[in-house]
Amino acid sequence: MKDLKKYAEIFLIVASFMGIGYFIDPADPCFIYGKINLSLFLVSVLVLFYGDGALLISLALYAIAFKVFYENPPVYKFLQIFALGILLYVFYFIWHRRVREAKVKEEYFDNRLKENTMAFYALKASYDKLERDLLTKPFTLSNALKEILSLLKKSEETAKDEFLKLLRELYFVKKAFIVVFKKEEKSSEFESYMRDPLFKKAFRKMKPLYADLSNKENRSDYLCVIPVDLQEKKAFLVIEKMPFTFFTKNALLEIAVVFTYFMQSLEREKFYMEKECGGEVLSRDFSVELCKLREIYENYKIPSSLIVFKSKNLKFMKKIFFLVQKEKRGIDMVDTSKDKDGYYVISLLFPFMERREADSFFERIKEKARKDGALLGHFDSKSFIHKVSLISSSKNEKILK
Repeated sequence: MKDLKKYAEIFLIVASFMGIGYFIDPADPCFIYGKINLSLFLVSVLVLFYGDGALLISLALYAIAFKVFYENPPVYKFLQIFALGILLYVFYFIWHRRVREAKVKEEYFDNRLKENTMAFYALKASYDKLERDLLTKPFTLSNALKEILSLLKKSEETAKDEFLKLLRELYFVKKAFIVVFKKEEKSSEFESYMRDPLFKKAFRKMKPLYADLSNKENRSDYLCVIPVDLQEKKAFLVIEKMPFTFFTKNALLEIAVVFTYFMQSLEREKFYMEKECGGEVLSRDFSVELCKLREIYENYKIPSSLIVFKSKNLKFMKKIFFLVQKEKRGIDMVDTSKDKDGYYVISLLFPFMERREADSFFERIKEKARKDGALLGHFDSKSFIHKVSLISSSKNEKILK
């Protein structure tokens, strides 16, 4: 539908230009013989703005116009428009690809930041809750959430129901529910929720909102609405009943953090299961990020790199691990494991890094190791294995071989 609208706009712009030109000068309606060739200007603007659709439609309309309105069709003028259009389309294609790559990278880093932020606050909430309830409830919130997420294997609804039970137990939320909508949702169910003023406001602002109980004109059926942005979807925790004594800002803030962390973790678990990211060696979080970068490469051809160190010498691997931790970027991930052959494995994930940059990182680590003669000797020994590669469509476990 959007493409059809775009093509209609291009057709109308070019046709209008020629119509005005015919009204002004019937002998040269495309303004190709004036001091300034306005057709070149028009095609340039359209191709840079719309891309290939503008080039094809413009060329088709100009071919028709040159045949109909001109006694001797100006072939060379047509070739000028064609050559300029092709040149500008190449520029448009390269620029559009770079913009798309930048957008994909920004979305990936933004999601990483949100997940890490929520993980931190959820951990803080867990310890705060544990400190308050240590005598009566000797368990951590993070452990409870892990148990709930494991129920995703049964069904997503089961996991959500258990989460609501957890809210009842920890925060005395008597009645609440979770709804998830696609970002472009227009269903009757969505419209029914949007009739509630508090839900509508929370949806538009995308931040937790609670009802003002002191306001007699409050027309909402809900006490609190907590939204979470999940890329292609939006999730909402709607609280309907909660004791007045526990309905505090601190409690609602904790609930918002825990719900956001829960929904993000739920999406990660679903992604992990759907994309078959699992394996015997790599950790769950590392496997998920590796899967995401692999999917980005498959869809957009944006490369990321991976370095794997393997050795049976634990002492040297610890030294390498500390070197890696000092040299890596903040966005890079490190995973440690032990494979079935007894090798200690250090895996480094470099989002959006070219192979040559990963090679340079390895050489830098090796250069740092020169300060330790024994470590440098281990780098050059046959018992030490390293592999630098681009992330491709290979399964996670194959990259370690």
